[in-house]
Amino acid sequence: MIQLYIQWCFNNNLNAVALYNQAYPQQETNIPLLNAVEEMENNHLEVDTETLLNVLQLFGNEDLALVVSQEAEKLAK
Repeated sequence: MIQLYIQWCFNNNLNAVALYNQAYPQQETNIPLLNAVEEMENNHLEVDTETLLNVLQLFGNEDLALVVSQEAEKLAK
């Protein structure tokens, strides 16, 4: 789930950590997210927004799904 999220952010020129912090401002630093961002290779996997939203919601990340949805709407304009 983290890698799909990071790839979607990368594909859309968004900062995955900043977006995550926007969704979860009270949460401490997400070490697995930071590690995954650092380890991400420049693979060019296409992750569509609907798939990412479904995966985020499946794993109970409704707040992050909301922020991703809002950013996707901005990108569509």
